[in-house]
Amino acid sequence: MALFCGVLLAAAGLLRAGWIAFTNGQYIAARLRAAVARAAQPGRLLVIEMGDVIDVDYTGAEILCDTIATLQDSGVDVTIARLSDARAPSAARRTGLIAAIGDASVFQTVQEAVETFGGYSTLESHGKSRLRPP
Repeated sequence: MALFCGVLLAAAGLLRAGWIAFTNGQYIAARLRAAVARAAQPGRLLVIEMGDVIDVDYTGAEILCDTIATLQDSGVDVTIARLSDARAPSAARRTGLIAAIGDASVFQTVQEAVETFGGYSTLESHGKSRLRPP
């Protein structure tokens, strides 16, 4: 997880599990809460990058939804980016994850989430993306 200009990027697939389920939901939720808590500057946008996620089960989604609600209540905007596996969007919708976060908070790319929801724009520099405050 990395923090750039108040935008915290968390990769759900970092767990290399490929899914969000009852078996790892609490672990993912704890990592998200810990990342937000230990950020040097308060993050106002959390982008959960889900490119490696292929499935979401109901209990895993419920745990993640509760965590997202807690973070939102504390002033952190939460978005999801890169539900790229063909099964992931339908699983996220079926389990209520999309409804909980809202369609307007789901993006094809991390860049779209940051630029649209976070009010930041990216700078391309030496093949790497950096964030620039609005």
